[in-house]
Amino acid sequence: MGRALLLFVLGSVFCLCLAGGEALAQQPAAPSDEPGVVTTVVLRANQFPAAARVIRLRCKEEDTQGAPYFLMPGAPPAAGQALSLAHKCIALLPQMMFPIPPAYMQGNRISVAFPDKEQASADDTLPLAYLVGLYAALSKAPLLAGVAVVGALRPDGSLAKVSNFDLLAQAAAQARIPTLVAPADNLEDWNALPAEVRLGLRVVLVRNTAAALWHVLGPYGPYGQAYNAAAEAYRSAVNLALSERYQEAQQALAALAAQMPEDTSLRVWLQFVQGRQRLLQLQGHLQRAREALEAGDLEVARQAIDQALSLDPNSQEARSLKEQTLLCMNDFTPPEVWVSLEEGSEVSGTVPITVKGKDDYRLVKLSLFVDGEPLAEWATSPGQVSLDTTSLAPGRHVLTLEGRDVAGNVSRREVVFSVVSTAE
Repeated sequence: MGRALLLFVLGSVFCLCLAGGEALAQQPAAPSDEPGVVTTVVLRANQFPAAARVIRLRCKEEDTQGAPYFLMPGAPPAAGQALSLAHKCIALLPQMMFPIPPAYMQGNRISVAFPDKEQASADDTLPLAYLVGLYAALSKAPLLAGVAVVGALRPDGSLAKVSNFDLLAQAAAQARIPTLVAPADNLEDWNALPAEVRLGLRVVLVRNTAAALWHVLGPYGPYGQAYNAAAEAYRSAVNLALSERYQEAQQALAALAAQMPEDTSLRVWLQFVQGRQRLLQLQGHLQRAREALEAGDLEVARQAIDQALSLDPNSQEARSLKEQTLLCMNDFTPPEVWVSLEEGSEVSGTVPITVKGKDDYRLVKLSLFVDGEPLAEWATSPGQVSLDTTSLAPGRHVLTLEGRDVAGNVSRREVVFSVVSTAE
């Protein structure tokens, strides 16, 4: 496929659903039951408030040669005009590097039938559906059943935006249609859709008829091999995202988005991947802040919290940790410590000792020393240890309890005791 046509390719036909942090990518939908059956969305006639409905029109090649005609008697003239425009736009496809069916050149006639006669008018959602149906019928190619088509045609083969896009998209989403092909001029309307609609319905925005045919014919069109390659690249990128290989997924999705800039689903997947990356980074910064705060390293905690808040200024945990850190950084009061051994005690054998500490914010460590040598250490209060006095020489000794709070304030308590000999 030529590079020019690649610019019209806006992604492969997948259903995209992101809800509650979950993502699902489905295989392309199965073809419709016969060539020329087009799924589209139209406004309901004479209904207030305005609503839309999904319909399927049928285009069928006739043996008799002639111009396309509308099968139902009494069709509005506007419908015939739209059909005629669609027929003429097919002749422009070679200018977009998209072949036209041989049957078109033979002047074969196509009949078009709607499920409801009143929906046959040339509403601005229908002309593109006419063209797709005519092309599929002439080429005897099935269409993807999971794709709905809306759009107005211009004489040069480009597409004009449709009105009431929000109603059409919501109707497609409610009907569980995976993909809606629509004009690129409806981009702002897509951005304005409710989040649940944008996440549940993949909207492919195309600029011309060649791009629309690429998506609705998929692997059954003239460029099926290239379509399958694009679909495989899309599927691979999505699988990377679902496997939590976010960096690789972002690179793959960004490459696809550069090639297919108007595929809305690629934007949604990129947003999903980038959001997950930010979440993991946020969780890493918060974990580092908690560990640093627990260890009393307030500067490291402050830096980690600032990094977390730069990712998510509304993170409640980051704000809470920042408040704790600021309180600790402004804490200049050392903790209170207490040891059970009384001053001047005379001891022998094994002596049980209990230590306690208390701080206004957080006590991070209690350390007990005998004559300057470490005996025991605790991260919480209270703590208990047994002192074996048989390893000490008889006479005077010093027991020191040191308490450190999260702000780095230290307090000490010394108790002088004597070891007495138990020998007879």
